[in-house]
Amino acid sequence: MPDSDKVHSKLPRRYQKVYQQICEGHLGYSDLAAEVGRPLVKDIRDYGNEPIKLLCLIAKHFDQIPPEPLLRLVFDWNSLSQRVDVLSRQSKGNKRGRDLVVRCAKQLLREIEHDLVIDDACLALRERYFESVYKARFLELIPLAQHYDGANEADIQNRLEGMQPYVENEISAMALQSARMSDVARLRHPPRNKKSIGLHDDLLRM
Repeated sequence: MPDSDKVHSKLPRRYQKVYQQICEGHLGYSDLAAEVGRPLVKDIRDYGNEPIKLLCLIAKHFDQIPPEPLLRLVFDWNSLSQRVDVLSRQSKGNKRGRDLVVRCAKQLLREIEHDLVIDDACLALRERYFESVYKARFLELIPLAQHYDGANEADIQNRLEGMQPYVENEISAMALQSARMSDVARLRHPPRNKKSIGLHDDLLRM
């Protein structure tokens, strides 16, 4: 897509189509989530395997957090947070991907410190990492003074909020898929059941 064809100056080219579709407001929430999932998969593949390897290393340290409340009171949370930084510095590959892993790992660590319970640290970090890529490459870049096709900022935000449960489903499916493979380059957009209808799609058609 030539720069002259971009309808949003801040968004990467691969997200221009779904942004335009959000502005136009013709598609349902689940369809929009699927549309944003396709470029998201490409971004995750482009960031490569190193961020995935890093988050799996971090997850091994998270697995050492004691489940007992009394032991958590004396657990050295700061030391574990610093260990995340050390592992990141030792990691190779895409710096932006590594930085996103560190950001979501530290956020998850804070939540665990405040009693969040997780069954699988590696899977939880995969989901957080994929969500961070979605936010950094798309969601956080959306706000503009003037949108495509005269779309209203409030309407766009409402559509993004309506999409969110479906985007989360897309990300969860990607995380489960990536956990079964050794090379993120094999990651594919999750297949859809075309006969299924999202809860909001027909009732709250945009």
